[in-house]
Amino acid sequence: MPYFRHDNIETYYETAGSGHPFILLHGLGNSMRQAKAMYRPVENIQYIFMDQRGHGQSTSDGDYSFDTMVNDVIALADHLGIKEFAIGGISMGAAVSLATYFRYPDRVRGLFLIRNAWAGQPMNDENRKLFEALATGLSLNSKEYLLNSDIYKSAEKEAPEKAASMLSLYDEPVSVKYWQKFSAVPKQKPFESLDDLKKINIPVTILANNYDDIHPFEFGILIHQAIPQSKFYPIACKALNKNQYHKDIGDHLEEFFKEVYLM
Repeated sequence: MPYFRHDNIETYYETAGSGHPFILLHGLGNSMRQAKAMYRPVENIQYIFMDQRGHGQSTSDGDYSFDTMVNDVIALADHLGIKEFAIGGISMGAAVSLATYFRYPDRVRGLFLIRNAWAGQPMNDENRKLFEALATGLSLNSKEYLLNSDIYKSAEKEAPEKAASMLSLYDEPVSVKYWQKFSAVPKQKPFESLDDLKKINIPVTILANNYDDIHPFEFGILIHQAIPQSKFYPIACKALNKNQYHKDIGDHLEEFFKEVYLM
């Protein structure tokens, strides 16, 4: 099994294809399965997937700072002997990708950001409270705690798909075991402000869709406006058309690789 040990945790990873490296990261509460669902073979591109700490088959020591998650990415790249790479991800994965650029700009050749959940601030109050209620409920292994919370009842009424996704996390043993991540990650921010994004001078592609309360369409626009010469594309909503959602991402990835690696 492809594990490597770093900072006293075990990180699970997989690769697909060969050629120029592209690290693709999953979102909060997911695993590499989410990223692998978007995999489309591209000649001369090696996809690298990892279960981030406390997700999937990777362990955790309870530290979920963006600095630490970036160090995990760099440790994997070092383990694989990769000096420079393109990187991207969904939601938390997009945030870790941006944070990796700011901490190791000489190692990142391009950014592919899908459904951003941060735009220079921690998550908004409503989402932070919802994730906090989820974390407390998971720590107690009690669905009733979440179901009976006012913030969940509000989400169930205003954004039923978001509420349902929170409840489904109780079915993942790793979410119950490493519940602390749902409290820790939403409170942080991967970069200090939108002004910081003006410093980015590598190829960047940003994708967003409507009907997504945790990943507002406006966040994609704000990040696009802040990053010089970045590219922004609306994509299908996964909940409404999963096949088109994955096709949109795959199509834009191919264009991204051409820009980053001059293929």
